[in-house]
Amino acid sequence: MIRWGATALLVLMTLWPGTPARAQSCTLSMSIVDFGSFSPLSPAPTEIVVQATIACTGFATPYVRACASLGTRGMTRPGGATLSYELYIDSARTRAWGSVWNSATKADVLVGDIITSSGAGSTMVPVYGRVFGSQTQLPAGSYSQLFNGAGYTSFQAAGYSSTPPVCSSSLNWQPEFIFSTAATVVPDCVVSATNIDFGPIGFINAPVNATGIVTATCSNGTNYALSLGAGQGAGATVAARSLTRSGGGGTLGYRLYSDAARTQAWGDGSAGTTTVAATGTGNAQTATVYATLPVQPAAPPGSYADTVIVTVTY
Repeated sequence: MIRWGATALLVLMTLWPGTPARAQSCTLSMSIVDFGSFSPLSPAPTEIVVQATIACTGFATPYVRACASLGTRGMTRPGGATLSYELYIDSARTRAWGSVWNSATKADVLVGDIITSSGAGSTMVPVYGRVFGSQTQLPAGSYSQLFNGAGYTSFQAAGYSSTPPVCSSSLNWQPEFIFSTAATVVPDCVVSATNIDFGPIGFINAPVNATGIVTATCSNGTNYALSLGAGQGAGATVAARSLTRSGGGGTLGYRLYSDAARTQAWGDGSAGTTTVAATGTGNAQTATVYATLPVQPAAPPGSYADTVIVTVTY
């Protein structure tokens, strides 16, 4: 009898280890973008240049293109005020750092092209910052913005051999980069004044009055005080000033006041005088100077003048 049986061939197999696949990854790092201190009254912009460092590993291609996108800019301070600034990818500051998610700015993302060696490489890409001038409504204080991913930044990369890929959201995603911007707005004031002209006069048998204007522009929320000096007349004080005749001797006494009733002598706070205080709004604010030539003996004919220094303290 022939018995049919079944046989099985046990095949043992093993896979010799080859070259393991390397994970492709890139990182972007930036130090804090600090514009330092500036006056909100200055019409000139404040500009800086910083560097973005891009490093990639695990690529088998000779080159890597990395594309970094950035969201909306706006530094804030406690209280809600917003400082306007911009980050650019060109030294002329005409191409604001854009985003692949924005059709209007996707051509202006920050690009780094890296030459690899043994799969790795790095490059530094300049970023050009500008805080805009004449932000007169800004209160003094520290302003900052944190770009922490979550819609504020995105980062893509792809290897290539000859023609670099176009930056788009379809490239390989990389870890979102994080950095912050900072600036300090300092309190500031500028002051100017108009001349006071008593006009032609003869005998001063009654007080002669005239007015002038002091204009102060101080940053928003800045407390300030305006004081008037004694002038250049011989022996003059902040309480009793004098006009001096040009080309010869002779003086005329006069007074400066901060109120229309001419009861509050305007000086520097000494000798019974007061100063004029206010809080800046970022706009021009005016204060009237009330001047009086009191009754006094006749003086030689001629042209009389004095120069008074206006000081703003804040």
